Amino acid sequence: MIKTVTSLPTSNSFPKESNFTANDCREPPQDCIFITNCPETKNSSRTIDVLDVRNTVPLEDTIKFENKCCYECGQEFNCSEGLEKITNRNPQDTDVCQGCKKLFSLAKRPEIRQRFNCSMNNLNNHEVRFLHDWYLHRCTSATITEELYHLPLSTHYYHRTTHNQSDEAEFTFYSTLTDKHTVAHYSTCFGCAEFVKTKRRTLRLVTNKKAGGEYVASTEELFEFLVKSGSICGFTGMQGSWVPFPDHITPLSGGGSSDVSNLQVTLQFLNNVKGNYESDDFQKWLRAFTKHQGYLV
Repeated sequence: MIKTVTSLPTSNSFPKESNFTANDCREPPQDCIFITNCPETKNSSRTIDVLDVRNTVPLEDTIKFENKCCYECGQEFNCSEGLEKITNRNPQDTDVCQGCKKLFSLAKRPEIRQRFNCSMNNLNNHEVRFLHDWYLHRCTSATITEELYHLPLSTHYYHRTTHNQSDEAEFTFYSTLTDKHTVAHYSTCFGCAEFVKTKRRTLRLVTNKKAGGEYVASTEELFEFLVKSGSICGFTGMQGSWVPFPDHITPLSGGGSSDVSNLQVTLQFLNNVKGNYESDDFQKWLRAFTKHQGYLV
């Protein structure tokens, strides 16, 4: 016996033309085969194959998706079983891949557009959204005689002023001091030194957790590495102060180390998306995403 349902109602009764009762839905007869068309939803367009209730085939195994490519990056979904790829279809939002789903869960679309806007890389524009006391610190290096503030390991310096009406400070651009971009200068600045030490503590914590106490670059090595990078993201080439973070080129879970030879500076929001995916796969996804979205990095 075959019964056809064009859409399943949410109430306890079925439309008259279906000849169904609520009990039919809860306890299907053993000799019935249901042929159903899953209604189109906002996040997915798909059809369901014929399902013989007598077989114990999981429902997800009967679903065939019409979209073969990710809606956000345009890449074809990876369908290889057992392989964790950034282009795997996201199980909750089946129109996008794992990478795009995570990216848009970390930042809103206007913020992502701003971050990938090439005009934000001109001069010190990429620092504008961070001109607050929470991010900047006073440069205490002996090579700076004025009261100037900057972001960690940044060559852009600012004056800080406050108003009587509120305690909130305002920062105005002073100058870019490229001649001060040295380890000797930053290492005598308390805020910059603490920034590097914090990064190493995080690196040590992650390494101990995932690699069981493998070697971690020393503070001096990490200082040299971060200063030399100029806060240039290894993925995008953008100079950013979105918390530049040492990323493992080969993930620790894949046998990589925390030596500087296996580290690269990345913007933290991209580092969070990359996770344990291989750098080559991630960069391929990132290029596809920026091209598909029309961003010029």
